[in-house]
Amino acid sequence: MKSVIVIDDSATMLTLAELALRGAGYRVSAVKSWHEAMQYIPTADVALVDLNMPGLDGDSIVLAIRAAAPLMKIYIYSSESELVVKNAVNRSHADGCILEKGNAMALINQMIEICPPR
Repeated sequence: MKSVIVIDDSATMLTLAELALRGAGYRVSAVKSWHEAMQYIPTADVALVDLNMPGLDGDSIVLAIRAAAPLMKIYIYSSESELVVKNAVNRSHADGCILEKGNAMALINQMIEICPPR
């Protein structure tokens, strides 16, 4: 079973992503900050990072994860415009993005393409 860390300061978005991904067969760690995510990085296959976070922003979180786990797949998960998100992907060297934040089916479908649950 593949493991996903979802990092988002919104409790609603964390719950939605966690329920959707668990239902699709992923092991999920849903956390509100970079500090909480640190404990899950060594065992995670994929990180989904919100772009707009208090304190350390999404770009910086992606760079920090990349430094700690160079082979981990990291995707920005955001409701910002496609242009804003793709610019952030380029700046942070994330592997890509998942748009349509809040749409459980879109999240599941894109995650299955990125990293099948088994």
